[in-house]
Amino acid sequence: MATTKPLVFPMPDHYVTTDVTAALLAGTIIPFGTPAVLDHADGKVKPVTQTLIRAGAAFLGIALATYDNTDGSFTTTGPRMLFARDCQWICPTVDSGGAPVTLVGDIACLTSNSTCTTATIGTDLVTFRCDAFYPDGSVLLFVF
Repeated sequence: MATTKPLVFPMPDHYVTTDVTAALLAGTIIPFGTPAVLDHADGKVKPVTQTLIRAGAAFLGIALATYDNTDGSFTTTGPRMLFARDCQWICPTVDSGGAPVTLVGDIACLTSNSTCTTATIGTDLVTFRCDAFYPDGSVLLFVF
């Protein structure tokens, strides 16, 4: 299930940013610390979903601020949005009951902006390296 609340995102020592001024989907919130995509179908920035990734939406990275378009003010041109890449991100939830610790170093994909899976990579065009699994069920992913 997607989150509309900011996630803990310890700022890395170094990262690459993606700078976007595209429109935000009306009624959408991209919370700080969550991944987002640019949907080429309509040119709008949206929270990550597995469906959008599989359809070829451009992965932007992890939001470095909360971008809120619940009032519809950014439906034509968005605010300047920054997203981090080339860093680690803690995905709070693992789909399919968790992934075994033996998968450290393997790839994972996102099913929402707060959930990842290592079970069904399939045709996902954006994948991440699993760097660690935590007792609370969260996963440390490397965002390329």
